Amino acid sequence: MWGCKLCSMTRTPPPPNLPPPNLPPPVALSNEVFDPVLAHRDSGVRDGGAQPELNPTPRFARRHHIASFEPHHLGLAVVAAVGVDIGLRAGVNVVSTAIGLLGAAGLVAQHTTARPARLLLVIASGCALGLPLRASTWLLHLNVWTAVGAIVAAAALGPEPFGPFSPTALRRTAVRMGSIPWGGTVLRASVRSVDDSTAARTASILRGLMLAIVPIAVLGGLLVAADELFAALLLPDTDPVSVVSHVLVTIAALGLVAGLVVAASTTVTATDPDDERPPRVAATEMTVVLGSVALLFGVFCAVQLYAAVVDPTAALEARGLTAAQHARSGFFQLLWVAGLTAVLLSAVALATASTDGTRHRMVLTLSAVVSLLTCAVVIIAMIRLDQYTSAFGQTTLRWYCNAFAAMLGVGFALTSAALIAGRQRLLPLTIVVLVATVLGAVNLLNPEARVAEHNVSRDVGSVPLDADYLTRLSADAWPVLLEHEEQMVDALGVPARLDLRCARAARPAGYGLLGFNLSRARLDC
Repeated sequence: MWGCKLCSMTRTPPPPNLPPPNLPPPVALSNEVFDPVLAHRDSGVRDGGAQPELNPTPRFARRHHIASFEPHHLGLAVVAAVGVDIGLRAGVNVVSTAIGLLGAAGLVAQHTTARPARLLLVIASGCALGLPLRASTWLLHLNVWTAVGAIVAAAALGPEPFGPFSPTALRRTAVRMGSIPWGGTVLRASVRSVDDSTAARTASILRGLMLAIVPIAVLGGLLVAADELFAALLLPDTDPVSVVSHVLVTIAALGLVAGLVVAASTTVTATDPDDERPPRVAATEMTVVLGSVALLFGVFCAVQLYAAVVDPTAALEARGLTAAQHARSGFFQLLWVAGLTAVLLSAVALATASTDGTRHRMVLTLSAVVSLLTCAVVIIAMIRLDQYTSAFGQTTLRWYCNAFAAMLGVGFALTSAALIAGRQRLLPLTIVVLVATVLGAVNLLNPEARVAEHNVSRDVGSVPLDADYLTRLSADAWPVLLEHEEQMVDALGVPARLDLRCARAARPAGYGLLGFNLSRARLDC
């Protein structure tokens, strides 16, 4: 009976085949570098609770788009690091440094798509190519630091489109530059991220290298014995301490290059939409500031014009100054005025980035007026320096100061024109192009040769030719000095001083072709 009773009981039908609930997909490991800022942002109660407020939410979060280098990227980074290492030991203005900077620029270029960043990398490449051509210390610093600064700036711009000059853009750049320390993580991931096929291929390559040791040793030994340049390139140093130093410097350079690539590929996003809006600053205060500066510059220019028209000599004699002393005492102060004015205009542009309407137009108009008056100040500074140079001769410091002043004057003129035309968004790009153009012109002009030409060709007045100073110039100036050898011997009184070029030419740079410099190679004894 129990069996019949059980058979007669109603059975519960099985549940229908319902679609699975709309659950979030399982969390997969991303190929992005771990970022504590993102981990903190995504943490919280997943069942609808409020996110804990143990720490305030950051204004910006960053996300890295690369976890490891591709094999060819890693190889390019190693080449760049080795080039930097050898360049630091061979005199910097050599082929090796150019290879290192070109490798770093090429690596960053493959991880950024912004046009201004690409332009900066082109400028860096041009500066790098100019390093092995000149021997001047001034040009060495200008080319190296411009190239390094352009590469760092390109990485700071990152993959995002170039926006307006604003506090938000500066904060994004700062966050992106904070990603540089992740370079070591990327290098470590690049070494570890190999699959079975890659490991097998690497093992085959290693076996091939072992088999190649004998023929390479025999043939390479013969080539080393046959050519000293090849020997210097192949065996630059055998000191164990120096080898360790090479390795450490190369690793440091490799980490820095990798960090720049991480910064270039980092996208910065705001965690709060309100953070996208820059702080508002009243334009009235900025109008007063710019108006005061314009009045000050206007009075200064009026005084200079009055002194030039009436009798400048009498005014200087009343104060016990000669024209040369007056020119020397005022030039650098005027350059400081121009430089600080550029900083002031940038600060005003940042402070009034969100201002619009009539007050904003007033700020732009006064900024244009201040730029024009600053251009006049720069012209006055250049006139003073020209007076001093005519009296006492040319030096590399005066030549570069004059070139810098001319660049400032053109920059302020372009700034004023852009503000009047309402094209202020193009100003950063315009200034970058201006600086690159001036630096390229300076490299082509060969400043130390121009200094030597000016001094040996000018009429010797109360100040005789400073031949001792000219002999201390770099190899760039010596072809000009040798064209006026008799005049140099008469001024020196010691013909043997001209043999200094032989000592410089005999000074070994090391590392064969990687330590080559054109100007030093042209020093003919």
